[in-house]
Amino acid sequence: CSSDLLITDIRAVSPQDLEEKERLHACLDGCLNVMPATDREVILEYYRGDKKSKIAYRRYLGEQAGVSRNALRVRVYRLRVILEECISKCLQRVDQGNRSA
Repeated sequence: CSSDLLITDIRAVSPQDLEEKERLHACLDGCLNVMPATDREVILEYYRGDKKSKIAYRRYLGEQAGVSRNALRVRVYRLRVILEECISKCLQRVDQGNRSA
């Protein structure tokens, strides 16, 4: 049963890993929330779906934005760099806060 597999997977994850993932998700949410709404929508929509649907959906996103797929990729790459920098700074602040507490 797939739920048994999920329970086994959860048990295999250490409390430290779960805590790290929670911090990462909290920083991701915070960083997404401070992004301009249009940028947030672009990056979330770009990574939506499974492999086959992503390809078709990205073509659709480019058409809707009036840009080529390559231009869309470049825009998403730049947004992702900004997002990754924000997450990294957030994680550093969280880690510093945990050390001083």
